[in-house]
Amino acid sequence: MASNGDSGRGKQNVSGMLADVGSKESTGDYPFPGWEPFLPHLVHPLKVAIVETLLWIGEPLSAVQFGKVFRGVGDGFRESNVRYHLRHLAEVGVLEATPVVTSNGGKGSREKFFYFVDRTSR
Repeated sequence: MASNGDSGRGKQNVSGMLADVGSKESTGDYPFPGWEPFLPHLVHPLKVAIVETLLWIGEPLSAVQFGKVFRGVGDGFRESNVRYHLRHLAEVGVLEATPVVTSNGGKGSREKFFYFVDRTSR
């Protein structure tokens, strides 16, 4: 397949190809089976767990709090991995981070709390 989306069967632009997906997918004439079989390979389970946890709890959480929620789930759910995926979800605009100064035994520490980006004010 050429890099411009031309499969050699005649030229078709990308938007035309996308418009045809719905009609061809249901008849079996389209070679792409849809996104569903690929999503588990493209979306990391920890990202899904982070989003589901925020939906379930309904308030911002820090990486430390996520680590406590996911404790005992498995090696891939360590706090360092949680921090990595939280940063990535914030970079792509799914979550936003709000720094908060918390009191920890008389010492103040700065922690980031993550929650969904408010799309109503945009």
